Amino acid sequence: MTATSRTGGPCFDRPGIEQVRLEVLDLQSSPMHPAGRLAILCPWVPLVGSVPPTDWVTPLLGRLSDAGTTVVVYFSTMWVYGVQPVGRLTEESPTGSTNPYASSHLGNESALTQLADRHGLDISILRISNLIGGDPFFGRRSKIAFAHELTAMAVHDHRIVLRSPPDTARNLLPRALLHHDLTAVLDRPVEVGRISTFNVGGPVTTTMGDFANLIAAVVEQRNGHPVRVEHPPASGDQRTFDLDTDRIRSLAGVGPDDLTTELSMILTDVTDEHGRTGRPS
Repeated sequence: MTATSRTGGPCFDRPGIEQVRLEVLDLQSSPMHPAGRLAILCPWVPLVGSVPPTDWVTPLLGRLSDAGTTVVVYFSTMWVYGVQPVGRLTEESPTGSTNPYASSHLGNESALTQLADRHGLDISILRISNLIGGDPFFGRRSKIAFAHELTAMAVHDHRIVLRSPPDTARNLLPRALLHHDLTAVLDRPVEVGRISTFNVGGPVTTTMGDFANLIAAVVEQRNGHPVRVEHPPASGDQRTFDLDTDRIRSLAGVGPDDLTTELSMILTDVTDEHGRTGRPS
């Protein structure tokens, strides 16, 4: 297995993983990576307020194809359905967003769709919801997942402060369920020119308030101190969404759905980092 990134990190500690620095905006100056049947793209997208990048997907797919790649899996986001999606969201639901993050993903999805036949690729696009689970690189990231951020608040400050109203709708994807679903996608027989789009998320829509309370309960149970949850007033907006995952469920079957276990792993990440840095709690 070969891991590539624009910066040369993060650093994997397993000898079976080769690491190569790959600058997607300047492929000519980057070393050729080893040939591989499968490429998983966990893509770079521009920061809010930054200038949108030139098209990096088109030359990268050409390079992957030349290296012998036949299967490409692209990690997109459910937020391509809008900043405040409403109703049942299927893979055929209208897309479009003013958010630069989601708009970049939509542009990349479009490029992938147009290039599958040209390069003889089997492409799967995974529109994932908010991923919840342990992170071996926590503490070394410039931006951390919001579940880790909230858990760190609970551990260090004994309170969780939400920036969004407690009735803000969220779909939460347990990491173990993502692994289950990804395995099913990777195990499919290859079909040249196929484009498959999957919504990948948890089975139900929850709220930020309920999720914060669950984090507080997990931290309280392990650490023994009460955790207070603070938030702005409820919005009173009854609109919500339901991420339709029937397509991936028909392929992968029922998978593990245990947010409490995932939060326990996140709590371990936070406490291990506390022990490494000596931050007071």
